[in-house]
Amino acid sequence: MYNLQKIMKNNPSNLKQVWEEYYEEESDTAIKDKPFFLLETETIEKEVGKIAENKKKLSILELGCGTGFLAKRLIKTVFKNQEYTYTGVDISNKAIDKAKKRKIPKTFFMEADFFNFFEKSTKKYDLIISQRSIMALLKKEEQLKLLGLINSRLTDKGIGLFTECLHEASEEINDYRKQLGIEPFKKVWHSRYLRIDEIKQIFEKYKIVDFCSTYWLITRIIYPYFKEPKHNTRLSKVVAEFPESGKYGLVKLIIVQK
Repeated sequence: MYNLQKIMKNNPSNLKQVWEEYYEEESDTAIKDKPFFLLETETIEKEVGKIAENKKKLSILELGCGTGFLAKRLIKTVFKNQEYTYTGVDISNKAIDKAKKRKIPKTFFMEADFFNFFEKSTKKYDLIISQRSIMALLKKEEQLKLLGLINSRLTDKGIGLFTECLHEASEEINDYRKQLGIEPFKKVWHSRYLRIDEIKQIFEKYKIVDFCSTYWLITRIIYPYFKEPKHNTRLSKVVAEFPESGKYGLVKLIIVQK
């Protein structure tokens, strides 16, 4: 196995190799916390369902589509009775290969850098989705550029749905951990968390929704006070079903509109 941190230290721009390594090992997602991933996916699914409710036709773009897990789920549960086109873009060749093997109807998967994709296509979309993919860009300028491109490629009433880590949420979580005498929560090393003021720079209409606050409060703040936390425990699976409360989640659902 590659030492991914060493790869990034020697060549910070080599994100492609990082994600190829992740998707070599994982079948559906590169994220290690599976209960959280399912909670996040269910949240997106519900929100997309609301958007699609009164639409006869939708064009969807997913940036950072990975292995096509979300695409398959949405098309099976939300778009089964609607006319749609679905485009998934990811930098990882291994992820795109796995996505294509799913053979999802009316869905096109492309291996491409986000910026190259937008340079080659001027198509506009009714819905653009990102599942922790904007934060994978390591520079503020790149993130702002991508957000601007997303804004320009939404249709007149188009909507963007992003689940991304926020810098402000990270600070708040670590403040609680500090009060409990716990070490700061370590940032995902191949990411840059978005800031709310950066979202404001690009989108006039935006909404930030907490969907994993209870989960994060228990698994990342309370649980570590008593025991060294682990992913995919019985606790995390049960907590993922708890009612949502508070604003403790590191990852937020960001809804933007043209």
